Amino acid sequence: MLNLIFSTAGGIAFLYLLYGASIIATSQNDVQKLNYGRRLVNGAVIGLIITLSSLLIINFIASGILRIPGFNKP
Repeated sequence: MLNLIFSTAGGIAFLYLLYGASIIATSQNDVQKLNYGRRLVNGAVIGLIITLSSLLIINFIASGILRIPGFNKP
C-alpha cells in the first residue's frame, strides 16, 4: 500500500515538474509566466524531496526500530 502511495506522489510531482518546465520554455519573456513556471518546478522538487525523505524515514522506523515483518526486503 505504501509503495502505491509513494509511487503516485512521485509520479504527480514528476508531471508537475514537466508542466513547470514547459511553462518556463514557452514563457517568451513574460515575467508572470516565468515566475509561475519557477514556482511549479520548485514545488515539484520540494515535493519529491519530502516524498523520498518520508519514504526513507518510514522504512527506517519500520524495519530498523520496530522490526515489522515485510519491510526487511533483501
